[in-house]
Amino acid sequence: MLKLYLDSNYMCHLTNSGTYRTYYTDFFDENTPEEYIEGFRLVPPNEVWTRSDGVKFNGLMVTCAVNSDGLERVKR
Repeated sequence: MLKLYLDSNYMCHLTNSGTYRTYYTDFFDENTPEEYIEGFRLVPPNEVWTRSDGVKFNGLMVTCAVNSDGLERVKR
């Protein structure tokens, strides 16, 4: 299980800025590149993320938050 940190917009981080909350997940593992993980948004179960256009997404949701082609290159 990987420990990561979520900011107020549910973006994933591997280091805590002091304002992020801790979250544990099996979606990533410790061999996943940092640049890949930090390109994702993870909404925990029973929480809601609202996109800038007002559309709401109910957790559990893990999705690319940046260009997915770039993330695939990083992972390889």
